[in-house]
Amino acid sequence: MRQRRELLASPDIRWLLQRGPSQKLSTMKVITTALMCLLLAAMWPQDVDSKSMHVPSSRCCFRFLKKMPPQKLIQCYREISSSCSHPAVVFRLKKGLESCALTTTTWVQDYLKKVKPC
Repeated sequence: MRQRRELLASPDIRWLLQRGPSQKLSTMKVITTALMCLLLAAMWPQDVDSKSMHVPSSRCCFRFLKKMPPQKLIQCYREISSSCSHPAVVFRLKKGLESCALTTTTWVQDYLKKVKPC
């Protein structure tokens, strides 16, 4: 009970209670509109330049070939973004499959000299 009296004694609450119903409603509309604007501004997508650390995960490799596939199965390769956590290339295989391989592996470096880029 005491806390309620203290809360009602607050100048902000007294000011709000002294206002009429239409004034209270307009104040609530203003507050609601301001909060919605802040929420939309926080959710607005930011422009990301090419040097940003943000890289879509679909363009990075996280699983890599452990064994060397026969070179005749590889059609071409493409490099992934340098912003990814692992230096890798994506090999496109004859049946339309794609597989990632670390560029630090010796056999991958040899294949890159022999296979054309996509």
